[in-house]
Amino acid sequence: MKMAIKRINITIRTNRQYGDVAILVDRPKFLKRMVELRNKYSIDPTFKETYLEFIFRLQTARKYRDFEKDITNLRRSLDFPSNFSRVVEKAIICNEVSNKDYKSAYLEEIPTSNDPESPDTKYAIIISSLTLKKDVDEVFDNFKSDLKINKEKYKEPSEIDYHSFLLGPKFEYEKSKIKRDREWYWQEKSSKQYKDILEDWNKKCPDPSLDNHYDACKHCVADQNKIEQAVSRYKKLINLS
Repeated sequence: MKMAIKRINITIRTNRQYGDVAILVDRPKFLKRMVELRNKYSIDPTFKETYLEFIFRLQTARKYRDFEKDITNLRRSLDFPSNFSRVVEKAIICNEVSNKDYKSAYLEEIPTSNDPESPDTKYAIIISSLTLKKDVDEVFDNFKSDLKINKEKYKEPSEIDYHSFLLGPKFEYEKSKIKRDREWYWQEKSSKQYKDILEDWNKKCPDPSLDNHYDACKHCVADQNKIEQAVSRYKKLINLS
């Protein structure tokens, strides 16, 4: 089964987290390996097999552990931390990554005792180099709130550790422009000429009646050099240049 590489649909609202995911799933090495794994596990997102249906199919065929290992190896080969495990899975299986698939910080239960009569558990906040303090604070506050309501859910937590497996990369980019730059990159990648990208982009102007248009409008672009520069920046982010 041979399939063309299509852009992964990212439906994440915040620019920062959208950018974190885009910089992973647009990397050529990721896309190449994605195609190989889709062939290996007979995945075709156009068939609309759901995530759970796919997992069940692999578990029935006793191939799920192999798939998990391949996902981990791919993620680690690109130096991305465990926060991105679900991102990699959903991109490969569904060709889509949503808000619930990526958390820059999250809570994980870590058993510290094998004695069923006297369980001992730590609750760790998993972080990476992409995590901000506000992400950790949000996880901590949610945990404390949930603990008050659902005490039986937790196994006598005595402490919360700030914990990290693999820190991963750190990116610098203009958060407010990441969605736009990615859009231009994929249009250029599809062999669309810069002048055509410029023309089609400006046709989508939300307010064409503005005076001093290119100074006042946050959408429109005066010339194609700006698009070329943005595409070049994005290529550097995903290690193309």
